[in-house]
Amino acid sequence: EHVAGADLPEATALVTQQTVDPLPLGAFLYDPGANAWTDDPDGGAPDVFRVTWTSGATTAVGEVDWDALDGIVVVTSPVDGSQSEAPTGLQATLDLDGVEHAAMASRATFASGVCGVAGPVDADPDSASIDATVGSDPLAPLVELEAVSYQITASGATSTGTVTTRTASAQQRVTWAVETAEPIPRSDPDCNLAYDQVSALTADLSVRSVFGGITHLVGATASIDSVVWADPTALESFDVQGSLTLDLTPVVTFAGTYDDADGDGVPGENVELTYADGSTESLETFLRGVSIGDLVIGGALRAAGLRLR
Repeated sequence: EHVAGADLPEATALVTQQTVDPLPLGAFLYDPGANAWTDDPDGGAPDVFRVTWTSGATTAVGEVDWDALDGIVVVTSPVDGSQSEAPTGLQATLDLDGVEHAAMASRATFASGVCGVAGPVDADPDSASIDATVGSDPLAPLVELEAVSYQITASGATSTGTVTTRTASAQQRVTWAVETAEPIPRSDPDCNLAYDQVSALTADLSVRSVFGGITHLVGATASIDSVVWADPTALESFDVQGSLTLDLTPVVTFAGTYDDADGDGVPGENVELTYADGSTESLETFLRGVSIGDLVIGGALRAAGLRLR
């Protein structure tokens, strides 16, 4: 459903097959007041999906080119056998009053020949990536996603990417790389990736912050294993070890079992933090005594051999 409560006009299939649910195509006008769609006689190319709507004095145009980067495939549900079109390389844009304010390019590779389906499966792709920008300045967008991706292989899974945010006086750039030590199975019957079966991974994270002409770099590495899941969406415990640096200077190392064994609602009593000055405390003590916002400041002081408290 593209707009709540509105009935999208009947779409034309990119892949001609009577039993296949098609991706929407064509140009339409949307009236927010009436919550109604009408054909746009001036909408242009019929091989894209374009919606134009006006709110106050602003006219917005959203466009999706489903096969701009790669073709359309027909995926089959492992649950009921229904089929639908799915893009493997799309581009999308959002213009406000003729100026592009957002753009996205996305690619996906669907699993094939698994979960009882002979061809591509209507489930989480084996790999996916996205590049996107938000903002009217193409040289300095407000938000930028660069090569944000994941890939599933027979031996494990990886996720990498960079997200940058900008204001007139500041910039934050976050880059990460995460890798599992084992393949991620697919669940039954929907064939989606069973993330709650992951029991070990490694992670590297860096944050580059520029404010008022001053640059700082925070880096973190962690190795996690023996993961125990309370349910498919919540972690119960895991073993962890890693380190944190500020401007390439060691700030703290950490090791232990992350859990809430004492049941007091604050986890971390079994993870020990060791600071650059040799002092130690548990993660729970840290969380109780220092706000998360003090993390970088406290780390910088400890790296200099000083105590925050």
